Amino acid sequence: MQQLVNAKRDEFIQGTAHPFDRPVKDQKGVVRVPKGKVLDDKQQLAMNWYVEGIEALIPKSKS
Repeated sequence: MQQLVNAKRDEFIQGTAHPFDRPVKDQKGVVRVPKGKVLDDKQQLAMNWYVEGIEALIPKSKS
């Protein structure tokens, strides 16, 4: 199992695999990443939504 995890990690590092590379919905069921698209690093860092299945609220900023 550890070898599989490390192999996938290496693919992410090399850019040959992406954690958001298929249709991804947010908590409300809205498709945020359509089929055939990926979220690049900049888009991942700017995410202000949780994926489907996460049962939490986005913290409000205090500014």
